[in-house]
Amino acid sequence: MRANSGQWLGSLLVFSLVAACGLNRRGISPAGGDSDSDADADTDSGSDADADSDTDSDSDADTDSDSGSDSDSDSESDTDSDSDTGTGVCVGEGAACYDGAAATRGVGTCRDGTIGCPGGGAPQCEDDLLPGEADTCDGRDDDCDGTVDDGFACVQDAVGVACSLGGCDGVATCGADCLLGACVVRESGDDDCDFLVDVSGGGVFDGSTCGAGDDLARCGGAGGAPDLVYAFNLQGAVHMTATVDADGWRPTVSLRDGALLADCPGGVDFDCASDDDGDGIVVLEGDYSCTGACPDVAWIVVDGIGAADQGDFTLTVEVEPQAGCDAAAYVEDVSADTCGAGDQWRGECVGIIDTDGSDLAYWFTVDANRDVTFETCGDGFAWDSIVYVTHECESVAAETVGCNDDACGGGLRSGVTVNLDPGLYYVVVDSFVPGICGDFRLSSDL
Repeated sequence: MRANSGQWLGSLLVFSLVAACGLNRRGISPAGGDSDSDADADTDSGSDADADSDTDSDSDADTDSDSGSDSDSDSESDTDSDSDTGTGVCVGEGAACYDGAAATRGVGTCRDGTIGCPGGGAPQCEDDLLPGEADTCDGRDDDCDGTVDDGFACVQDAVGVACSLGGCDGVATCGADCLLGACVVRESGDDDCDFLVDVSGGGVFDGSTCGAGDDLARCGGAGGAPDLVYAFNLQGAVHMTATVDADGWRPTVSLRDGALLADCPGGVDFDCASDDDGDGIVVLEGDYSCTGACPDVAWIVVDGIGAADQGDFTLTVEVEPQAGCDAAAYVEDVSADTCGAGDQWRGECVGIIDTDGSDLAYWFTVDANRDVTFETCGDGFAWDSIVYVTHECESVAAETVGCNDDACGGGLRSGVTVNLDPGLYYVVVDSFVPGICGDFRLSSDL
């Protein structure tokens, strides 16, 4: 019994010594339950419960408490403490930007914005103004295509908008609904007959019925279009052609008698013509004579077929003697011989009436009031000539408007100066007494 008791006590002593050294038969630390020398349950030497070598409680190799492989305490792998994966800087913040098409940038209502990072997120363009789908009637270019209020008749509330009425240029005002108001044509021409252009001597005249009044019934019908009046004083019998070439509208032209109505022509038309084929050209042509004592006041009236027939035009008036009048057109410094010529003209000069002397006549026109001189002075001839001016072909003495005999400072040669209104006239070289004739050279300041 004693021997066995001694053995048991020895075994107990050995076990106690082993326990005191902290070892067990499986090689696990009595304090951490692992194989390292610290007091935690992992296998590293750190004083935390994870398997890495740092002293925090996560499984990464940094010293913070999150699982990101950085040294901050958030869950990302960057080096800042916010909850994004960026660097914490808003790249380009405050710079100008535009997300629309480049062609629309800065056009119309389109404007740049600025770069921002809302909520700390990625950079984006903020507050830029992009094109609308289409313009609205607001006086702005909403779709940024370079045209304000496109798709509408005009720009809202615009004034002085160019427009046309017939062939007349004018201006109009655009309303709040982007619709154009009434077209107001420019005033042109004189249709109240207080200062008329006299076309009696022919010529080319540019005019316009734009802004004129509708004072007269048109040729062959009622009124309805503005009309313009020209003076045409018949200086005897004439063949007259009046051509109106209108710019994009249908004109009429008439020759009216001299009866006055509120300072403008009344009475009836001598003749009239209308642009019935619509080509913008109308021609009035015929033989016309004084209806009373010459000269006779008459009028050429340019009108339109319809209300929209108005605008610019060119009036061309040609005047010449009627057929059968024995007169040639005057050319500068005419040289001729009265011998063998007939006696068709009569002229009163210094109380002497030529009866049967040989004579030659030349017609001419005057397009504005002026003094005109004709003379045979200095032509080197000695026979006794008479020079006179009349407005009637083969006229009688009472219708002579100017006459002279022996006006060249001595001798028998003649000349005359006379003030003439626009119209058709004749200058006659005649003999002082019957039975004499000769060569002459007729000069003028026409």
